[in-house]
Amino acid sequence: MRTYERILSGQGGPVDLQILDRIQESLQFGRCLCGLGDSAGWVIMSTMKHFRDEYEEHALRNHCSAERVAAHA
Repeated sequence: MRTYERILSGQGGPVDLQILDRIQESLQFGRCLCGLGDSAGWVIMSTMKHFRDEYEEHALRNHCSAERVAAHA
């Protein structure tokens, strides 16, 4: 199971947050052989920075307090 899927399914834990931190740090600053590696790390870094509470809520408390919003077509 992938890290995000594990967190969102309520099976995550503190190790999953550490994994995401390590992934984004590893992909930054040209440490990845892929030219797109930096940008992949930015997505994780940005969401972890701005939504850390939500990540912790999902991974540590296995809970989601966000309300579902109907999709607009």
